Amino acid sequence: VVREAGSLVVRETGILVVREAGSLVVREAGSLVVRETGSLVFRETGILVVREAGSLVVREAGSLVVRGAGSLVVREIGFLVVRETGSLVVREAGSLVVRETGSLVVREAGSLVVREAGSLVVTGAGSLVVRETGSLVVREAGSLVVRETGSLVVRETGSLVVREAGSLVVREAGSLVVRETGSLVVREAGNLVVREAGR
Repeated sequence: VVREAGSLVVRETGILVVREAGSLVVREAGSLVVRETGSLVFRETGILVVREAGSLVVREAGSLVVRGAGSLVVREIGFLVVRETGSLVVREAGSLVVRETGSLVVREAGSLVVREAGSLVVTGAGSLVVRETGSLVVREAGSLVVRETGSLVVRETGSLVVREAGSLVVREAGSLVVRETGSLVVREAGNLVVREAGR
């Protein structure tokens, strides 16, 4: 547990792996930073929870990978930022959930990729924002679902691409907004579905 303004930094090719039902919780203004080619990997039912004003920042070519039934949950005003060529990859049945006023921001050439049956869900007033040349790609049967008043906003030259059998679903009062030169591209058998009062 990282909390009460404590911090954990992974950098310069360092690796932190959470697996086999292990857990890492960032809360109460604690922070976790992955940078300078450091990597953080969640797999095999490992879980990372960012909540109660905790923050997780991936930057400067750092990487965060959620895979193999691992999960990452951002909730209760928790904050996750991917920036400065940092990358967040959700794959191999891994899951990323943004809910309960949690927020995920991809910016400054940061990238978020959902693939290989990975899933990203934005729900319950959670928000996902792609901006300032950030990119979000859903492919290879990955899925992105926006529901229950969750929101997805693409702006300031940010891009959202759905391809290779990836799917984007907006439902149950969820919202998708593309503005300020942001782009949404659906190609190569990608799917975009808006239903059940989604907009």
